[in-house]
Amino acid sequence: MRIFYLLFCCTLTACGTHVEIGNGEETAIKNASQSKAATNYYEIDKVSTLLRVAGAVGEEYINLSDNIATQQDITALLLLLTAAQGAYDVTTGASTERVARVGLFGLTLNQGAAYLRPAETSAALLRAAERQFCISGAGRRHALSTAQNDSVDFGHVADALTSVRLQLRRELSRGELPNYAELAAAYTQSLANAGGTIENPKSANLLDRQNDLKAALDRCLLVS
Repeated sequence: MRIFYLLFCCTLTACGTHVEIGNGEETAIKNASQSKAATNYYEIDKVSTLLRVAGAVGEEYINLSDNIATQQDITALLLLLTAAQGAYDVTTGASTERVARVGLFGLTLNQGAAYLRPAETSAALLRAAERQFCISGAGRRHALSTAQNDSVDFGHVADALTSVRLQLRRELSRGELPNYAELAAAYTQSLANAGGTIENPKSANLLDRQNDLKAALDRCLLVS
């Protein structure tokens, strides 16, 4: 029963782990590029495909954010129900063991959510999605859609998209692991107390156009 409680709490408060996000990115890259071999932006063939993939990964970030928001709502409802059950058990004179089980379930939910930070994770994913769409738009305005993956344009766009992935990981850093002794003491004390259309203009100067592309992409990475 205890293991079930822990697994249940972890499932409901699962807030976009790096592995989950990485799998979502890789799936979106493969599907949008129509290449099962592509696992990152540099393995795509040309700029037009790269921009399509950027949008697909942005959509994946939104889907992950929505899922986490739903999980957070379910966790909040469980906390409300657990608190109500705990209060009922105390007032009706339920056994100490039953009160302790209910209390530990609620406390584990609370601590799991505090460590995994679902609201912050959801917001970070939405910021990443906004950066993706910004880069996609900048690429359509300034980059040559026919440019191949060995071109300067492709390199600028792929670098910017990769920076989004790295920036998202930094924002989702969990910090220090919970301290067992502190948590155990806190649990014990708590239980005791409870009893539109995008234009694609052509630049007259190649270097100016590439500089415009790079500047536009850099601005996308500042989205906060």
